[in-house]
Formats: sequence, structure tokens, C-alpha cells
Amino acid sequence: MSNNFLNLSPKQLSFIKTSKLLKSSIFVGLVSALGVTITATALLPPLLAQFPIGIVDKARASEPKLTLRNLNQAQKIYYAQKGKFATSIAQLSASVNPDTQNYRYRIVTNPKLPRQVMMTAQAKRNDVKSYTAAMFVTTVNRNQLTVSGVCETVTASSKLPAMPKPPKKGSVQVQCPAGSRLVVK
Repeated sequence: MSNNFLNLSPKQLSFIKTSKLLKSSIFVGLVSALGVTITATALLPPLLAQFPIGIVDKARASEPKLTLRNLNQAQKIYYAQKGKFATSIAQLSASVNPDTQNYRYRIVTNPKLPRQVMMTAQAKRNDVKSYTAAMFVTTVNRNQLTVSGVCETVTASSKLPAMPKPPKKGSVQVQCPAGSRLVVK
């Protein structure tokens, strides 16, 4: 019995053999790549251990500041469009994961105080700081403005700073509560 039971031309048979060779080459390449990936993954922890601890800490500390700054900006736009603050991260259409490895993000509103909103980054670990951002609608020189700030706990804590106070009359700087300091205006 012939191997050419489909009555294929020699050129077609050659192509099929080449295709099988190509498929096996791709398979070998993928297996090799997987081996490199596994090796790299095994080597990564010792490699990361060579970085100064301060770099990892700075990266961890920048996450909540950047996220809260983005949420503040999104709230400002939302307020300009709707005349009120969003009550959830989903309403802002911001690409913010509300639950990361290090932080839990929330928006807190009070119906009795519609001209202010609080956004929080609560530390899930005891070795990082927690953050509270606030945005207020205030009047300065007869102009209505939204002003915001981000307060950080002075020491590492999973306890959130309290709601910051609105700016004093004629000012645009948010007042952080005791035990925290202003880190982003």
C-alpha cells in the first residue's frame, strides 16, 4: 500500500513533510522557551534580593499616592460633568483595582456633606502607611473650585487618617488631621 493514498503530487507531499518539520521545530522552540521561563522564574528571587530594600519600599509607597491622585482627578472631572461626586470607583470609570496586594481603595461620601468626598488607601500590611484623600468644593474670590489633597499616616499603619479638613477661608490647601501629613496637593 502506498503512502500517497490521497494521490498527492510530489510537490504537495514535500510541503506536508516540510510542515511537519516546521511544526516540530515550533514545538521544540516553545519547550525551550518554557525552560528559559522556568529558569528565569527560579532565578528571580535571588536577583531581586540584590536590589536595595529602599527601592522596593519606594515603589510600594508610590502606588497609593498615584492611585489617589488619579482618583482625585477623576472625581474632579466627574463633579464638573455631573455636579456631584462619584460614590464608587466604578462610577469614575477609572482603571483602578480597588483591592491590590498592599492596599484596599474606597470612596466614602456623606449625603449630608455633598460638597466633599473622601477616598482611602488602607494598608493591608503593617509595614506600609495608609492614606486618605479628600476633595472639597470651595469658593475662593467668588469662584467655585475643587481642591484636593492626600494625607499619609506619619508612621506605618493599617489605620486610615481621619477625613481631612477643608481649606481655611481664602486658602486652597487641605488640612490633614493629627497623625498624618499632606503628601500630594
